[in-house]
Amino acid sequence: SVVKESMSRLLRDLSGWLLLAGLAAAPLAYGTTAWWSEHLLAELLAVTFVVWILSRLTARGFSPQMGLVDFGLLYLLAAGWWMTLNARGIYDFEFRDFFHLSEPAPWAPGSLDRLGSRSDMVRVTGLFAAFVVARSLGGDPVWRHRLLATVALAGLGIAVIGLILKLGGPPLMARFW
Repeated sequence: SVVKESMSRLLRDLSGWLLLAGLAAAPLAYGTTAWWSEHLLAELLAVTFVVWILSRLTARGFSPQMGLVDFGLLYLLAAGWWMTLNARGIYDFEFRDFFHLSEPAPWAPGSLDRLGSRSDMVRVTGLFAAFVVARSLGGDPVWRHRLLATVALAGLGIAVIGLILKLGGPPLMARFW
């Protein structure tokens, strides 16, 4: 139906604009090195992926087609999340020691630090999701142009910030930031 097709297109475009917002904002949010910016980007990428999934589910003639890359991503995510859930302990920064946890499957592989692994897996999952959305949108020439232009502008922004820091250091940067 026309409504279903227009809804699919609207959701696909929304996922694209959300991805572009993440690409443009990440360098400006301290390169997502601060904890708050890292979590903000991970949440934005998760929302982007969910919107993209909804666009695929409402698409006419949707049939999931998985290639080698998709299976590789799924395997890496499944292995990483399993090792996070089967972690051996939690690292305590105050005592600089690991505190043992009871793992669901002690005989299976698991990470050493559950909290650190969880944070890493949230970040990796978001990046993989962004890759899948970008790959899907890259098939459309209009979206491919938008993605490349956004990456180029983000790179230009990073270069300008670097030049400002090199020329005047943090005091000059504080005037612009």
